[in-house]
Amino acid sequence: MSDPKQPLIGGEPPPYPSAPPPPVYNPSTYHSTAPPAYGPTTQHNTTVITAPPVVAATTLVIRPRTYLVWSIVSILWCPILGIIALLYSLQVDSEWAAGRYDEAYAASRMARILNLISLLCHVAAWVVFIIVIVSVRAA
Repeated sequence: MSDPKQPLIGGEPPPYPSAPPPPVYNPSTYHSTAPPAYGPTTQHNTTVITAPPVVAATTLVIRPRTYLVWSIVSILWCPILGIIALLYSLQVDSEWAAGRYDEAYAASRMARILNLISLLCHVAAWVVFIIVIVSVRAA
């Protein structure tokens, strides 16, 4: 490796070219008239009616939950309701992708309701099971 204090082999590097001059501001090239006012104006025997621009209001649409994992787990609790809830959960994404937001929210709501019913059926089955076991052992 060469000594950093040694000069470069070819001598000093060539000088950089000078920067181009900045653009010149020429006010005569710009329009000196005011922008057209809103309302009717005449141009070549034609009436042109201009209006202010329309600003569209946008609303923030939040993607609904799919409850997909809950639907898969609820198949173990109550298979019939779990499968139906799974179908509604899968429908949420397809409706959302198609731009049908109301249908996506309805499918999400139905999947949640079916999953809750499936969970309640599972809990009720366990309660009945425990009551039967306790009553059989007591007799």
